[in-house]
Amino acid sequence: VTVKQERPDLEDERERLVKEMVQNRDLLSKLEDTLLQELSEAQGEILDNLELIETLENTKAKSIEISEKLVLATASAKELNDAQLRYLPVAKRGAILFFVITSLSNMNSMYEYSLASFLDVFCNTLESTPPASELETRLVDLVDRLTYDVYKFACLGMFKRDKLALSFAMATHIEQGEKRLNSSLLNFFLKGCVSLDNAATDDKTATTMSPSWWSSRGWQDLTHLDRCAQSEQAAFGAFRDLRERVAANDGNWREWYESETPEIGDLPGSYSLTGFDRLCLLRCARLDRVTMAVSHYVSDTM
Repeated sequence: VTVKQERPDLEDERERLVKEMVQNRDLLSKLEDTLLQELSEAQGEILDNLELIETLENTKAKSIEISEKLVLATASAKELNDAQLRYLPVAKRGAILFFVITSLSNMNSMYEYSLASFLDVFCNTLESTPPASELETRLVDLVDRLTYDVYKFACLGMFKRDKLALSFAMATHIEQGEKRLNSSLLNFFLKGCVSLDNAATDDKTATTMSPSWWSSRGWQDLTHLDRCAQSEQAAFGAFRDLRERVAANDGNWREWYESETPEIGDLPGSYSLTGFDRLCLLRCARLDRVTMAVSHYVSDTM
């Protein structure tokens, strides 16, 4: 859809090449069948049959010509495919956004969006986005405009309370598509520590190590993050020895924990978290501030 809208000449040339290659392969197959039939029906000495020899020569010449055309067509098709692949970022963003809005029905059965209506928005974005002299600039503009247009389209039939969830879903799916967000970390943020074995172990650890001012459930989740980091899970590396950090700097951490806006406040000591890691920490510490933290994350990401 993207290439057909942006570069119809490439799409038309691709279709022409496909048809030509199919016709040439079909013709080559017929020539081979004709050759076999002539040979099977030949009578007497083949070398004395001038008509058959002439037929063989003509068949051979046509076969070579068709084979050369197929080689050239294959090379041309590869060049066209490489040119089309340059538009892949737009198609990829479109696919991500489509699956985001179709999953909204899990939130509310009224949120139903068809492929046809999505394609209308997609094509309208391609037509309405101002042209750019450089292809790379054009692609960036299309990706940004498409994200905004799909968000507006989805919001038309949504309750206001669900719009932040839509923004967050779009942001996290885009980050996952770009390999910047680990699915294990996202699952922890959405569900917390859900493993029964880990929960039992973490609960025992939480009982002995939890500061009196930190909620027991939150400390259990924090313990789970630390344990994942200790088990060499790369996605959780930023949380290694976090419990020890809190214990070693109890006063400053308590000040951060009890502050009005911990989602934007500096973390104690030299400890620093950015992006989604900070969201996970807020989930363990202050669930009441997660909504604001999600808003900041969406603004920074999108």
